[in-house]
Amino acid sequence: MNLPIVKISHSKMLDPYFIFYYQNHPEWKDKWIQPSEDEVANRIKKYKEVWSEFEKYILQGICDFFQLSFVETVIEVYVVSGNHRGFSNPLVISSKYNEDELLIILTHELIHRLLEGNQIRIKKDYFPGLPVLTRNHIIVHAALKYIYIDILDRQDLLLLNKKQSEKSISLGYPEYNIAWEIVEEKGYMNLKEGYKKSIS
Repeated sequence: MNLPIVKISHSKMLDPYFIFYYQNHPEWKDKWIQPSEDEVANRIKKYKEVWSEFEKYILQGICDFFQLSFVETVIEVYVVSGNHRGFSNPLVISSKYNEDELLIILTHELIHRLLEGNQIRIKKDYFPGLPVLTRNHIIVHAALKYIYIDILDRQDLLLLNKKQSEKSISLGYPEYNIAWEIVEEKGYMNLKEGYKKSIS
């Protein structure tokens, strides 16, 4: 199974749009402090260092969990000065994260890229009655727990990720926290074994 190359770089073409957005958004303009170019560059350097240490284990763990391969040979990760949540396509993340947070957010978005690339869709009757965002993230969070516990042996990343999900409630995204609650209730390995029944 060939793993993709993940390239992390500062997107100088996208960054001005994100800077403008945060400088003018009524909710964020008084809270957000724009980092300097040197701060962004230093953060990217740290991102590359920590990712190079864990990259092959995380990518292999994602593929093993889903029994799928990435369709891409290269995945570009674009770092911008500010972004309150990650995007998977294009893969855009903020320069605000520390190294552990980078592992969490990048692994999360790479799981989405794997599923999107393989045209995996969650069935509507998978945990019916729950919001689409929650249903889509149950299997994502199960995979994250598998990687944190079985692959990396990093209980601290699991706890940090759950804490981030709890904070997301105040940002208007309770669906992530609900997905974690279901993972804990059902068991991440049980969800792993049964996930193929959830997809179309």
